[in-house]
Amino acid sequence: MDIFFLLLSGYLLGSIPSAWLIAHRFAGVDIREAGSGNMGTYNVLRMLGKRAAIITLIMDVGKGSLAASLPLLLDHPQYLSLLAALLAIIGHMFPVYLDFKGGKSIAVFSGTLIIINPWILILFLVSWTAFYLISKKITLSSIIAFLITPAAVVLLEESSLELFIFLLAASLIIIIRHIPDLKRERG
Repeated sequence: MDIFFLLLSGYLLGSIPSAWLIAHRFAGVDIREAGSGNMGTYNVLRMLGKRAAIITLIMDVGKGSLAASLPLLLDHPQYLSLLAALLAIIGHMFPVYLDFKGGKSIAVFSGTLIIINPWILILFLVSWTAFYLISKKITLSSIIAFLITPAAVVLLEESSLELFIFLLAASLIIIIRHIPDLKRERG
């Protein structure tokens, strides 16, 4: 039974609407109705500035890290940490607190990797940065980095099947979430 509550807490942590809370606190606005309408750091940056964006980023990374670390702190196996991390990502995309309309989960994904495997986070960030410098397109760079990360982790000697499945699942749902933005970015 405690495993159910542990996984539920991963989803509920992910559901905390950081961007909405910060936008409401800083400017009294609903971030879902401002700018791109996205519940993420980049939209907060464009609408409210660096300070609000940094706080949003810290909160989103933090909730991903906390969701991934809770099972480990309670001496559960790594696969439960991966499940809780995946549920935090899903919670950010579909938050129970805001009618299941959330963000893209890149910061939450990054936060989970801080706990799960920081080397994979570095690989993801380097991939994203390299493709952004080439293309100058945020969404395209994100999608490419999410395609590279699960494939590249197979090359790491310490990688496990559970880790690969987590990265593949997280990458696929995040890529699917980015498809509408990719269509707008190409236009």
